[in-house]
Amino acid sequence: MTNSKPEGDDGIFANGLDHYLAVRDGRRAPRFVESRLAGLLDRKIQMADRMLDACDLCPHHCLVNRNAGERGFCGVTDRTAVHWEGVLHGEEIELGASHEVFFSGCTMRCAFCFAHAHITRPMSGLPMAPEELANCVDKRRAQGASNVNLVGGEPIVHLANILKMLRDVTRPSPVVWNSNLYATEDTMALLEGVVDLYLGDIHFGNEECAAKLGRIPDYLPSVHAAFQTAARSGASVIIRHLVMPGHLECCARPAMEWAARELPDTPFHLMFQYLPEFRTLGDPVMGRALSLPEIARAEELAREIGVRRYQEAEFASPPMPETEGGVGETVDILIHEDGRVSFTRLTGDLLPVAAALNAGDERVSMRMGRS
Repeated sequence: MTNSKPEGDDGIFANGLDHYLAVRDGRRAPRFVESRLAGLLDRKIQMADRMLDACDLCPHHCLVNRNAGERGFCGVTDRTAVHWEGVLHGEEIELGASHEVFFSGCTMRCAFCFAHAHITRPMSGLPMAPEELANCVDKRRAQGASNVNLVGGEPIVHLANILKMLRDVTRPSPVVWNSNLYATEDTMALLEGVVDLYLGDIHFGNEECAAKLGRIPDYLPSVHAAFQTAARSGASVIIRHLVMPGHLECCARPAMEWAARELPDTPFHLMFQYLPEFRTLGDPVMGRALSLPEIARAEELAREIGVRRYQEAEFASPPMPETEGGVGETVDILIHEDGRVSFTRLTGDLLPVAAALNAGDERVSMRMGRS
């Protein structure tokens, strides 16, 4: 049986990458530009600001007055902090030279979060006003960035300031919403007509794992509804699932089964980069990297279930711009101002480098043992 592809309001297949690729390649305008010209963006900003009076952006329903400095689960007020921004080449090749903005604060407390320092201290990054963020977007776009990729923590908690940023941008970029999509219906409505590509995670396959590992209630109904709203919006969508050790049957399987049943034409990115972090360090189940048999079993499940696996070769990759400073090239190693070295993608050929820099890092030794 062949599944028909649901279409967005502009006739573009909402569940493939058609829309994003058209915007990236200059054949369509970013959606927020159309909303800005129609006056819709200003109205969305007003609504997002009002939502902060009794914050209901996510299913925690904290109802605190963030405009008055009150803090809910995410720990963020009406201000925005960024703990890193720059141009990287991420896991999906068609993103190209992606201007990634890492916001502080999150709606989850994932036990394996690599950015936990900026989640548990949500205003620990550099405070940035919307106009400063807009200047960064314009600067990176001029340097050759293919998009603006809004990451976390979780960008949802900064929605009002992100919309204000887009109002002030002068060099429009496709908007990538890189999110856990743990959002309310009203939040998703504000994102409609703004986002070009939803890069969303289904972390957990059941409420028990969501509560234990993510410390979140009402997970599956909220995330499933958000993905379906995203797919109907006319934007492109990629579903991500990070396979976790010991969680193939309880999380990976149901995530793939739901995607295959409800969004059969949406690319599903099965990811195997898991490494223990934060509360999983030393955990008897999750305190290790994936084993090769677990990876093989996850791939076998994907074939059995029939989910549409994301494959880089399936979509056209963008040309890499030649710009000063290396923007547009694949960036795998970051050297920070304080001398620290980190890796955006710990590929096999970089493992010896990582081991030489920190021979005692268990995560590196785990990965080397697996490879």
